[in-house]
Amino acid sequence: MAIRGKLAVVCGGASGIGRAMALDLVNQGAKVVVMDIDLASMQAMQKKSPTLIYYPLDVTDLKAVQSVFMQVEKEHGPIFRLVHTAAIMPAATFRQMSIEQTINVMTVNYEGMVHVTQTVLPFLLSRNEGQIVVMGSVAGVLPLARFGAYGASKAATNFYMEVLQAEHAGSQVQLLLVCPAAVDTPLIDQAIEHGPWFLRKQKNGFRIASTKQIIKAIERGLQTKKSKIYPGDAWLIQFLYRLFPSLSRWVGQKLS
Repeated sequence: MAIRGKLAVVCGGASGIGRAMALDLVNQGAKVVVMDIDLASMQAMQKKSPTLIYYPLDVTDLKAVQSVFMQVEKEHGPIFRLVHTAAIMPAATFRQMSIEQTINVMTVNYEGMVHVTQTVLPFLLSRNEGQIVVMGSVAGVLPLARFGAYGASKAATNFYMEVLQAEHAGSQVQLLLVCPAAVDTPLIDQAIEHGPWFLRKQKNGFRIASTKQIIKAIERGLQTKKSKIYPGDAWLIQFLYRLFPSLSRWVGQKLS
C-alpha cells in the first residue's frame, strides 16, 4: 500500500534504522514525524532534513507517549504508519550488569514499545487501516551470553507482537515484526566494549547488515503482507536454532 501523502511516525528516528527509515519515507513522499529522546541527534538531523517534523519523547513515560500521539493526530492528521525502533543495547554478563541496568533495558526496549504500540493501535483500528512496524531481533531467539538483558527484552517484544498479530488477524491493520541480526548502526557501539567478541569483527564490516538492506526488507514485507521477517543472516540463525537448538546454543556461547 503506497505511503505517498500519508503520515508516518518513526519512534527512535534520530539515529540508526529509525533515521534511515524516516529519510526513506520522505523520499517516498510521506509526511514524516520523528520522535526520539536524543535531542542533540534530532537537532543535528533537523539541520540536514528540515522537512521532517520533530517531537522529543521518552517512550518509558506512558503519559507523555499518549499526549504526544494525541497531539500528532490533532495537528498533522491520521497516522498511517508507525515504525518503532527505539531501543538500547548495553552488553555484559548478568554478573557484570546491575539489577537496575538489567531492568532498565526491559523498561526501554519492551515497556517503551508496548506504550507506543498500544497507544497508536486504537487509532488505526478505528479506521481499519494502517501499518505498525516493530523492531524485534534474532537476539530474542538465540540465547547469547553478554546479551542476556537485550535478548530478554527482544524475546518479549517478539512474543508480544506474535500474540498481537493473532488477536487482530481479521483487521486491515498490518502488524510487522522485524527480527534482524547485527545492523551497522550506533546501537552496536553500546555493546562493543563488553559484548561478544564477534561484534568487533562485524563492526569492521564482517557480515553486518546495512540500514538500506533492512529498509528494503521492511518495505518488501509490508508489500507482501508478511507478519514477520528475518532480514539478512537472521533467517539462517533462526532456522538453524529451530533445527539444532543445542548446537546453536553451544555455538552462541563460543561466540560470546
